[in-house]
Amino acid sequence: MENKKVPKDWKLVKLGDVVEHIKEKIHDREEWKVDRYIGGQHFDEGEIRITKSAPIEGNELVIGSAFHMKFKPGQVLYVTRNPRLRKGGMVDFEGVCSNVTFTLEAKKDELMQKLLPFVIQTEGFTRHTCASAHGSTNPFLNWKDIASYDLLLPPMSEQKKIAEVLWGVEENIKGLNKFVENLDRLKEKILFELINDPKSPQLKIIDFCYVKGRIGWKGLKKSEFTKEGPYLITGTDFCEEGINWDTCYHITEERYEESSEIIVKNGDILVTKDGTIGKVTIVEGLKGKASLNSHLLLVRPDDKKILDKFLYYALKSKLFRAFIDQQKTGTTLAGLNQRKFEQFSIPAPTIKEQEKIIKRINVVSNSLKNAQENLKSLKNLRQKLINELLLGNLRLK
Repeated sequence: MENKKVPKDWKLVKLGDVVEHIKEKIHDREEWKVDRYIGGQHFDEGEIRITKSAPIEGNELVIGSAFHMKFKPGQVLYVTRNPRLRKGGMVDFEGVCSNVTFTLEAKKDELMQKLLPFVIQTEGFTRHTCASAHGSTNPFLNWKDIASYDLLLPPMSEQKKIAEVLWGVEENIKGLNKFVENLDRLKEKILFELINDPKSPQLKIIDFCYVKGRIGWKGLKKSEFTKEGPYLITGTDFCEEGINWDTCYHITEERYEESSEIIVKNGDILVTKDGTIGKVTIVEGLKGKASLNSHLLLVRPDDKKILDKFLYYALKSKLFRAFIDQQKTGTTLAGLNQRKFEQFSIPAPTIKEQEKIIKRINVVSNSLKNAQENLKSLKNLRQKLINELLLGNLRLK
């Protein structure tokens, strides 16, 4: 139990005293009068709203027998598995969820329902649920574990002010989210229209690129990892901005030098060929030496025929994603075959035209990046306000 300083006029209560666990069960699917369901995959970590769901129709075989709990608009859902993932929030539609997702309602005379989704995202609540979880592989919570949380409860007048501020921030996040989505769609449209030019000659990857994958990779022994030295790039090091050099492993010079044909340089394009195939990044900001593991393809464009950034954008477009979808076997993805990849064709306009296209795409990309950074900052502000306001450290007059 945490020691909590109780602000003046506030009360220290158990969550179970002011929140109810609603158990509206519908076992017979013939009685379902809803058309949406929510699974664990539809929750985004740390979010206040739940906006994702899936149609019941067409997913009858996917929805297991545990999905028999009904929820209504305005209720708060909380996933009781792996509480460290902070999966919970308010819904504005009705549907069904599984019995490991609890449906919560605040007792209206004690706690505002509008505050409840913020309560379950406080750092204190997360610490409590993580400490109270049972099991190690897939930790879970019972209602009594959640109900025992010590909650600082402001008077109703202050609850209204806190809710007004937090939902004000939330509305701004919602608007900025929409802006980011629109920019993303605009970028996708520009990518497709500019790169998929029917007037440009079609060239195969092998016509203007050096392509190589690591062959005969035996993995690494502990002794072959180092604190410094050449980088070993893997698909997990890919991020929106390129490669996260902080997450890359360092390897010995001997392991680096054994495969000189896949030595990585700035301007190289890397493509995942195993696992989640078709992830693409461009190597930028490399200082020193780097190699890659056997799950990646190194693609080095001939700059007299195609610019590295143009190829990167082409491989990030719908053209390449459609090609990747063709590699599917049933419901799974086969590995990306190097020879098939080398035969993939893209339009190749003149270098001058490529420069113009890159410039136009960069404008939208930079706007999108700035919007994403602003969204991240706003979410950080939301989390700080949640913790400060609901602990009484920051008071509203």
